[in-house]
Amino acid sequence: MACPYSLHARHCGHTFCATCILKWFFSRLHRGCGGWHESVDCPVCRSALYCTPDLPPRSDFTFPFIPNRTMDGALQGLVNGLTNATDKQGSTAVPNALADWCEEGHARQEWIRRDKTGRTEMTSLANKWANLQSLDFVKLRERLGV
Repeated sequence: MACPYSLHARHCGHTFCATCILKWFFSRLHRGCGGWHESVDCPVCRSALYCTPDLPPRSDFTFPFIPNRTMDGALQGLVNGLTNATDKQGSTAVPNALADWCEEGHARQEWIRRDKTGRTEMTSLANKWANLQSLDFVKLRERLGV
């Protein structure tokens, strides 16, 4: 999981990778009109999210995601711990699975890329949420590849 976001806490509060939950959310968007015609439910517990108003301006209260700072700190600590452990042991003494988490390892670099992408996408969406038009939602869905 990279860049953890939770569904609005008023409902279930389940936490997901930012990019994954965005793809899931926008997969429910109607491509033709850029609106949500069916309820959007948590993929884990099926708790209904707030309806996304079709027309701007939207209240920030209707933004369905909140950053999970506790989980974010835990994940950052875990990744840094793996990196420090592998860097101290040296690449030849570290099993291949852990070696991927060293400073230049593939797993670490992929996690950093996903974390940065998730933060960028969520920050951009949150900053523009109130004034996005239906066509903007459709373009975002296409850019996310869903």
